Amino acid sequence: MREIFSETLSTLLGCVNRISESELLTEQQQDDLQNIKSLSANLAKYFNSLDIEVTSLRQKIKELNQSILSIELNNEYEDESYTLLALIFARLRHAINLDELLDSVVLETYQLLQSDQVIVYQLTNQEEDTQTIQYEVVSNPRYSLHGQSLPLIYTDPQWLKSLQKCISQVIPNIHDDDVDPQVSRSLAPVGIHSTIVIGIPKGNKLWGLLIVHQYNSPRYWHSWEIEILEKLGTQLAISIHQIQLLAKSNEVRLERDQIIAKLHHNQLHDLLTGLPNRNSLMESLDLAFAKFQTDSTRNFATPIQG
Repeated sequence: MREIFSETLSTLLGCVNRISESELLTEQQQDDLQNIKSLSANLAKYFNSLDIEVTSLRQKIKELNQSILSIELNNEYEDESYTLLALIFARLRHAINLDELLDSVVLETYQLLQSDQVIVYQLTNQEEDTQTIQYEVVSNPRYSLHGQSLPLIYTDPQWLKSLQKCISQVIPNIHDDDVDPQVSRSLAPVGIHSTIVIGIPKGNKLWGLLIVHQYNSPRYWHSWEIEILEKLGTQLAISIHQIQLLAKSNEVRLERDQIIAKLHHNQLHDLLTGLPNRNSLMESLDLAFAKFQTDSTRNFATPIQG
């Protein structure tokens, strides 16, 4: 369309120029031809401006379509992720011991976010206890920190204090200007470029940390990814508490059964010799008499052979 307009305008101006060369034109005709030239020049400018605006509008429409497609894809992935999160919660509720629970969490979180590394780390209050990483899933074995100590930044008192107030710490790029230099010094040597740290609460303190790493390149986390991890950290804290209560109740039940068995044994046996006492004899007689009453053919006592 631009080419057609340019050719038409050029032809028109050519005609005007040829007519203006005539010596028979009146002054009014000369003025009219000049006005035609001026209007043609303005028309060309308006057309160029319109063409630029149309091109810009097309680009914006293209960007808008791409944005809508991206939103639709993100929403689709987000919906799928929340479905997976619900499945994770269901599995957490059915875990029967702490090892099973934490192994499940790192695996499911890794599959959910497709990150390079997921770690669950239990904090300890004993400074002399050298706690190592026991629960981990990695995309590449060279990233593994299993059996090693956690990078020092994660056990820094200030970091732990901040996680008690705000459940998450999100660092898309450890080399950003607003990131504490301690973070870079702690994580860069092992190749970590991006991290999310989620506090796993236990009352007013922290039981441990859920950590997600991206190696070799930054990762700018979506808000829904952070939200999912925070919810997972809270649910994990509940599941850990339930498992600990169950283990404690089992210990109490076992201790109670042992005490009852011991009391019953002491009631029927002499404390000094360990032999059955009078109570044991009377209990045996009561049992024999009860059996005799239900079955008259049963001997109440066995005669002694002379």
